[in-house]
Amino acid sequence: GFVVFLPSYKYESEVFQRWRFTGILSQIDKKKKIYREPKNSRDVETALARYSTDATTSRTGAMLFSVMGGKMSEGINFSDDMARCVLVVGLPYPD
Repeated sequence: GFVVFLPSYKYESEVFQRWRFTGILSQIDKKKKIYREPKNSRDVETALARYSTDATTSRTGAMLFSVMGGKMSEGINFSDDMARCVLVVGLPYPD
């Protein structure tokens, strides 16, 4: 698994818009299943379970985009194959 922590929801949205426009998202998706932190708290458990399954059982793994201080960045143990690589982008300033 590859977890990317971004500084805000606004920046995460901007990154995804830009990467979608430039084709980077489709290139990444050819190698790894992409997951985003859901906006709704009730969807977090399902998204995390899907990411965990792909990250630990898929041959190519999965990539999770989360927000520092968000729903998926605190209190979740990204152990073993769930986070073989962690990338922290920027500083966690509020929106």
